[in-house]
Amino acid sequence: MSGNELSGEITISTVKMKSLRYLVLSDNSLTGGVPGDLCPSPSSLQTLYLSGNRLSGEVLSGLLNCTSLRSLDLSGNGFTGVIPSGAGELRNLTDLVLHNNSITGSLPSEIGNLTNLETLSLFHNDLTGSIPPEIGRLQRLVVFFLYENQMSGIIPRELTNCSSLEEVDFFGNHFSGEIPIMIGDLRNLAVLQLRQNDLVGQIPASLGNCTNSLEILDLTSNRFSGEIPGELIQSRNLTRLRLGHNLLSGGVPSELGELEMVEFLDLSSNNLSGEIPPELCNCKKLHHLLLDGNMLTGTLPTWLGTLNSLGELNLSLNKLHGEISPAIGSCSGLLKFSLQGNYLSGRIPPEIGNLTALNVLNLQSNNLSGEIPSTIRGCNKLFELRLSENSLTGRIPPELGQMTELQVMLDLSRNQLSGEIPSSLGDLVKLERLNLSFNQLHGRIPPSLGRLTSIHILNLSYNLLEGSSLVHSPTFPSSPSSATADSAVGLSLPATRRRALPGSSSPTPPPPES
Repeated sequence: MSGNELSGEITISTVKMKSLRYLVLSDNSLTGGVPGDLCPSPSSLQTLYLSGNRLSGEVLSGLLNCTSLRSLDLSGNGFTGVIPSGAGELRNLTDLVLHNNSITGSLPSEIGNLTNLETLSLFHNDLTGSIPPEIGRLQRLVVFFLYENQMSGIIPRELTNCSSLEEVDFFGNHFSGEIPIMIGDLRNLAVLQLRQNDLVGQIPASLGNCTNSLEILDLTSNRFSGEIPGELIQSRNLTRLRLGHNLLSGGVPSELGELEMVEFLDLSSNNLSGEIPPELCNCKKLHHLLLDGNMLTGTLPTWLGTLNSLGELNLSLNKLHGEISPAIGSCSGLLKFSLQGNYLSGRIPPEIGNLTALNVLNLQSNNLSGEIPSTIRGCNKLFELRLSENSLTGRIPPELGQMTELQVMLDLSRNQLSGEIPSSLGDLVKLERLNLSFNQLHGRIPPSLGRLTSIHILNLSYNLLEGSSLVHSPTFPSSPSSATADSAVGLSLPATRRRALPGSSSPTPPPPES
């Protein structure tokens, strides 16, 4: 009777049948609590699915007599209170699914009595306390989900006794200490997600023992230190390796190039140094390569152009130098491309226009020179373009006005661009932020910019522009969420050197001499 728009409370008259074995009422609009005498004695009820309703009351209230239950799903309701110690008497349970409720308190040690348990799903509640060591008695446990709670303490070494475990997800808690060194004894482990906790220490090399099983390893946003263990490459079925936002040091292991199945490699925001190993060119299935926020050196690898499956490439905030290879134009499926904050030089290759699927292009804060290639119009799906803080020269290509999907940002500030502002920029009607400040632009502000009806920030300051402010244009936006009055446009007039930005109309001093 699932998904039948049933409403009201569960009444005894509908379920008081001693021979009832399966009761499935999921995805309805049932309210109230679980009847206290749902399971008459003796009871044959083995499966009870009440997920996706509007039920409330103390969790497991009325169910502790249902000792024949094997599969219990109360997820997606409004149950409150703590998991009672009496839950340990439901010894026939194979599946206990209580996620997406408002359950509080700690996980009772009696949970270790449920030795037939295969699935324990408690995510997205308000659980606190630590994982009881009795959890190690659940040797049939396959799935263990605690993510998005408020639990703390260490991950008990007894967890490694749960030899059948395949999926462990503790994301978004406050677990501390180190990962048990014997975690590699879980030879069936396919998914280990521990991101956003307070874990420390080194990544256990024993994870390499999960040779044929491990597919997802996510340790993002902890405080792991030391080097990335090369033993991880023994897990040849890894598809997602996420170690970002930790304190890892050393180099990017060349052995990672042997992970031919890897699709997501995130080593961002660590203390990694050295060059990007060329062996990564063997990872032909890579879709996300995130190495940003490290101290990587060397030139930008030309072999990146051979990774035809790349959808996201982020090498920002490193110490890379050299030029952007034209080969990058071969990554035709690239959606996000960021090289911000390096020491890259030379021109932006015209082949950048071959990236027709690109949504985000961020090359700001480098030493790029030359003109912005007109071929960039080929990136007609861009909604964010950042080329600021370089040494780009020449005119702003009028072809930018053809990139009508630009929405989040067009930032060409702090370059050496000259000439007039192309009137075609007025066609970017979705654009919210336009920054052309600190260049050598001259001439009048094109009236067509008055068509930028979605604009929130328009900064044209510190140029050689002339003419009146756009705020007098009848088409210029005047709602509070857009720029208004004299603060709508940051103008640089030679006589005043006045800059006005949204939210402030007071003059500011000229920029410091370079």
